[in-house]
Amino acid sequence: MGSPLSPTLLRCYHVDKDARPNQAFELDPRGGLLTKHLPATASSSQAGRPRPQSSLPPCDLDMSVQSSHLGRSAATYQRVGRFFVAHGRSALRGPDQTLLTHDPATGWAQPMDLYHPPGPARGTIMSVHGMSLLGCRDPRIIRLHRAFAEAGFLVVAPDFPSIRDLRIHAEQPLEVVRAMRALRAASWCTHPDALRVFSVSFSSALALRAAAHPDVAAAISSLCIMGGFATMEEVVAWLLCDPQADPYGRQLVLANTLELLGPSHEAAGPLLLAHAKANFLKLPVCLEGPAWSTATPDTREIVRALHEDPDYRVRCWQELHPRLRPLYDAFDPVRHLHEVRADLVLIHGENDPVIPPSQSLTLADAARRIGIRVHVVVTPLLSHGDPAPPSRMLRHVPALAGAFGRFFA
Repeated sequence: MGSPLSPTLLRCYHVDKDARPNQAFELDPRGGLLTKHLPATASSSQAGRPRPQSSLPPCDLDMSVQSSHLGRSAATYQRVGRFFVAHGRSALRGPDQTLLTHDPATGWAQPMDLYHPPGPARGTIMSVHGMSLLGCRDPRIIRLHRAFAEAGFLVVAPDFPSIRDLRIHAEQPLEVVRAMRALRAASWCTHPDALRVFSVSFSSALALRAAAHPDVAAAISSLCIMGGFATMEEVVAWLLCDPQADPYGRQLVLANTLELLGPSHEAAGPLLLAHAKANFLKLPVCLEGPAWSTATPDTREIVRALHEDPDYRVRCWQELHPRLRPLYDAFDPVRHLHEVRADLVLIHGENDPVIPPSQSLTLADAARRIGIRVHVVVTPLLSHGDPAPPSRMLRHVPALAGAFGRFFA
C-alpha cells in the first residue's frame, strides 16, 4: 500500500509496553522498525554531512520537509493537508445524500450516508460509527467524514441501529459484513476491491472481525482504527475494576451483560443503559425518576452499588468473567487477526479514559508477529477519539498526520 510514511515524524521508537506520548511506529512483517531518515538539507551547517542512520530510539528527525523529499508521497501529504484543514473548519455540513443499498447474499437493506469528494474519488472509505446515540449522524464523526471527502475519497457511512442503540451482542460483526457486501455491490462504489475502513472505539472490534470474513477480507486494503482494543477481556476488567475508568464505558458493558447474573441483575440493565444515555448527552445521572421508582428495592440497591462501590463492581466482574467467554470469542480482534489481509493504522489517545493506549500497542504487536503491516501513533492530541484541549501541542501534529497519510496512501 505504498512506501512507509515517516518523513515528518518527530520521533520513532521501538514498540514496547511503556508507551511514551506521541509515539509513532512503522512495523514490517520481519519484526523490525521501519524508519525513513530525511536527506540532509542544503544549509551550510549540514552541507556535505551524512545523516546518521541509527535505528535506536529515540531518533530525532528533521522537520524541514519539502515536497521534493516526499517523491510519490507528495500527493498523499497534500491529501493529509486538505483533511486537517477541512476538519478544522467551524461549519458542519452533513452527508450529500443517503442511499439504500442491499446485501446481495441476504437481501438485507442498508441505508448509507454518502460524502462526495470535490473531484474524482481516489477510493472509498467505509466508516463504522461508534456507540453513539446519534450513530453516523454524530457531529464528531460527520466532521471526520467531511474531512475524508475533502482529502479526495468517497466516504460511505452505514447506519447500524444496534450500535446506535448502545447494544453489544455476538451477531454484530455480521451486520458490518452485510454492509461491506452491500457497498461492494453498489454500482457507484469506487475501487470496490480496495476499500478503506475507518472505525472507532468498541466498533473497531466489529470492523476488524468483519474484515476477517472470507466474503470481504480480500477487498479491504487498509483499516484505520482510533481508540480500539486488542482483547475485550482486558477492557472489561479495566472498566469494571479500575475506579479511574470512564463511567460511560462501564455503564455500557454492565447494561449489556448483567442479565448473565440472574433476574435481579437483569432488571438493573435498563436502568444502567438509561444512565449511559444520560452520560452521553452530558446530563446528570439521577438515581430517581419513573424507571427508578418502579424498580424493586433489590434492583435499586444493585444499581446504587454499581455506581458507588468499587469493591462491588469487582465482585460482579469476578462472577461475569467466566460467563463472558462467548462474547470474548466473538469480539477479540487478536483471535481473528490471522484472517485479516489489510494493513492496519492504529491511532490512540495518550490519556484515553475508556480504552488504555496499551491496547493498541498489544494489537500492533500481535499483528506484526503474524506478518500484518502496522502503523501506530499514541498521541496527546486525542482523548477517546475526541480532540484533546490544545496546549502547546503543535509538535505532536506530524505524527498524527503521518498516520492518516499511511491510511490515505
